Amino acid sequence: CATGDVTIVSHGAVGALLLAHLRGVPITRALDQPGMGSVFRFDAPAWRATSGWRRVPAT
Repeated sequence: CATGDVTIVSHGAVGALLLAHLRGVPITRALDQPGMGSVFRFDAPAWRATSGWRRVPAT
Protein backbone atom coordinates (compact mmCIF):
# COMPACT_ATOMS: atom_id res chain seq x y z
CA CYS A 1 0.00 0.00 0.00
CA ALA A 2 1.42 3.39 -0.99
CA THR A 3 1.40 6.26 1.48
CA GLY A 4 1.35 9.99 1.00
CA ASP A 5 -0.96 12.80 0.00
CA VAL A 6 -3.43 12.60 -2.84
CA THR A 7 -5.00 15.57 -4.60
CA ILE A 8 -8.48 15.31 -6.10
CA VAL A 9 -9.36 18.09 -8.53
CA SER A 10 -13.03 18.50 -9.37
CA HIS A 11 -15.89 20.89 -9.89
CA GLY A 12 -16.95 22.55 -6.63
CA ALA A 13 -20.32 20.78 -6.64
CA VAL A 14 -18.57 17.41 -6.64
CA GLY A 15 -16.46 18.58 -3.72
CA ALA A 16 -19.60 19.65 -1.85
CA LEU A 17 -21.16 16.21 -2.40
CA LEU A 18 -17.99 14.51 -1.15
CA LEU A 19 -17.80 16.82 1.87
CA ALA A 20 -21.42 16.01 2.81
CA HIS A 21 -20.71 12.30 2.51
CA LEU A 22 -17.52 12.52 4.58
CA ARG A 23 -19.37 14.44 7.30
CA GLY A 24 -22.37 12.11 7.19
CA VAL A 25 -24.78 15.00 6.69
CA PRO A 26 -27.53 15.67 4.12
CA ILE A 27 -26.59 17.41 0.88
CA THR A 28 -27.09 21.15 1.19
CA ARG A 29 -25.99 24.29 -0.63
CA ALA A 30 -24.40 25.40 2.66
CA LEU A 31 -21.55 22.99 1.81
CA ASP A 32 -20.75 24.72 -1.50
CA GLN A 33 -17.22 26.05 -1.75
CA PRO A 34 -16.92 29.72 -0.74
CA GLY A 35 -15.44 30.70 -4.10
CA MET A 36 -13.37 29.42 -6.98
CA GLY A 37 -10.07 27.97 -5.83
CA SER A 38 -11.10 26.37 -2.54
CA VAL A 39 -9.87 23.19 -0.85
CA PHE A 40 -10.67 20.94 2.08
CA ARG A 41 -8.73 18.11 3.65
CA PHE A 42 -9.89 14.63 4.55
CA ASP A 43 -8.44 11.49 6.09
CA ALA A 44 -8.90 8.85 3.38
CA PRO A 45 -8.30 5.72 5.54
CA ALA A 46 -10.77 7.00 8.17
CA TRP A 47 -13.04 8.41 5.44
CA ARG A 48 -13.79 11.64 7.31
CA ALA A 49 -13.33 15.34 6.65
CA THR A 50 -10.56 16.98 8.69
CA SER A 51 -11.35 20.55 7.62
CA GLY A 52 -13.98 22.64 5.94
CA TRP A 53 -13.50 24.65 2.76
CA ARG A 54 -10.58 27.12 2.70
CA ARG A 55 -9.73 29.53 -0.08
CA VAL A 56 -6.44 28.96 -1.87
CA PRO A 57 -4.46 32.21 -1.60
CA ALA A 58 -3.84 34.04 -4.87
CA THR A 59 -0.20 34.35 -5.81
